[in-house]
Amino acid sequence: YRSRFKDLVPKSGSSPNRRRAGTPPSDGSNDGGHRGRMNNHVGIAEDNRDDEFDESPSRLDPLKFDDVKSITLRRSKLVKWFMEPFFEDLVSGCFVRLGIGKTKSGTPKYRLCIVRNVDANDPDRQYKLESYETCKYLNVVWDNEANAARWQMTQVSDSPVLEEEFKEWLQEAEKNGVRIPTRQEVLEKKEDIIKLEEMNRKNRAENFKNASEMKAVNTSLKAGEAGYDPFSRRWTRSRNYYAAKPEGEAE
Repeated sequence: YRSRFKDLVPKSGSSPNRRRAGTPPSDGSNDGGHRGRMNNHVGIAEDNRDDEFDESPSRLDPLKFDDVKSITLRRSKLVKWFMEPFFEDLVSGCFVRLGIGKTKSGTPKYRLCIVRNVDANDPDRQYKLESYETCKYLNVVWDNEANAARWQMTQVSDSPVLEEEFKEWLQEAEKNGVRIPTRQEVLEKKEDIIKLEEMNRKNRAENFKNASEMKAVNTSLKAGEAGYDPFSRRWTRSRNYYAAKPEGEAE
């Protein structure tokens, strides 16, 4: 009896596990999963707050001249890209340097404008762009959204924009409430242009490689021989079938 009683009594230094009333029993695996779910919810909430209150320098920094200069398209670029399917999406949001006439002293006058979209709704209104014909016009804004105007791409300068032209545009845009793109938007547009130029370079290199690897046609082969190409261009010697045949020549 004593031995059985001794087995029931806990040893010294140990005490039975106690829990508060109304508290569910502790389970290590459940606690870990619960904590994981809580951490996920907290992480999502923090991500949402980060999106709402993004204070990264790329968004808060004011536009710089070099940023806008990097997405200012010259006329030669427009001529190169205006027939591509990506043209309208790429050019919208970029800047162009428009020639608007001359100053009193006779020097050319330019204005930096932002392209809102491309207008190609009237195919009958064609104009000449370099050696091409097109009906695509640029809708651009300088001082006021209400004064958006449609311009031919021939009026776009092929020279780099000047810093005083950038400052003049920025001053007019702020004064008239024109929406100024964020620096982040400008950087994203710059990346799009860089990716496009890299893609064009790769395509040119691939085309040159394919052309250089083309094997010359062996025109000395005859029908039935290996490698004979019946569609290859072959030089033939002209023959006058109406000329009198020499005497003794068989027909």
